[in-house]
Amino acid sequence: MTHYTRTVLCIAGFDTSGNAGILADSRTVNSLGLFCSGIITVLTDQTRERFYSSSPVDPGLIKEQLEHLLRGENIHSIKIGMLYSSGIIKTLADILKQYKPQNIVLDPVIMSSSGGELIEPESIDLLVEELIPLVNIITPNIPEAEKLTGMKIDTVDRMIDAGMQISDLGSMSVMVKGGHLNKNSTDILVTGNEQAKISGEFIPGPEIRGTGCVLSSAIASYLAMGFDTKEAVILSKRFLENARREPVYDEAGNTYLDMSQAGSD
Repeated sequence: MTHYTRTVLCIAGFDTSGNAGILADSRTVNSLGLFCSGIITVLTDQTRERFYSSSPVDPGLIKEQLEHLLRGENIHSIKIGMLYSSGIIKTLADILKQYKPQNIVLDPVIMSSSGGELIEPESIDLLVEELIPLVNIITPNIPEAEKLTGMKIDTVDRMIDAGMQISDLGSMSVMVKGGHLNKNSTDILVTGNEQAKISGEFIPGPEIRGTGCVLSSAIASYLAMGFDTKEAVILSKRFLENARREPVYDEAGNTYLDMSQAGSD
């Protein structure tokens, strides 16, 4: 079913390998039948196996792009990925406070699985203080949740504790992804005082880079369609599992998204 009148704005880095970042975001949004607008925050030089370098985009340009899109386009949800610098985070937070768009999904990208730092260490405090309180849902994996909370996460119960601690930072909902625990396919969704275990199927195979991008942009897509947060999370988890098993094709039989062989954030 297509929803071409629905638009998801993806704000993320550009991964030259195409496995993660805004290219993965746009493929995900399009494969779900929605229109994807995009703002690139950081240009990177990387392959599937190695991260070489990154160069952030001028925050002034990002400010102009974001203002023009929020004023001139009907944006139904926003997915935020790699931001890297304090200047970009502050610019984004200021614009979101001004325009108050709906359905904001934050994937707090901190470290690439290919080895590169994807945020300046001094920018993490600003991310916590300025941006997290503005979003509807944040989707950290376990290393990211450990970075945000300062706690060691080695069990599902500790995932719940971390989700509640991150929720106290101001995000309406927190999804702590369990994939970094050994053969764990359970994610935790915390909304206020409620916690839910979102079970899934463990799919063996090579480590896949870009899964966090696909999941968060899928959540933004389902929110844009009108699903509530828990429904969007469950549907997105199933979408990612299906894409992990076999490629996602469009109506003409062309491959939109292939996470079955790609080289996990």
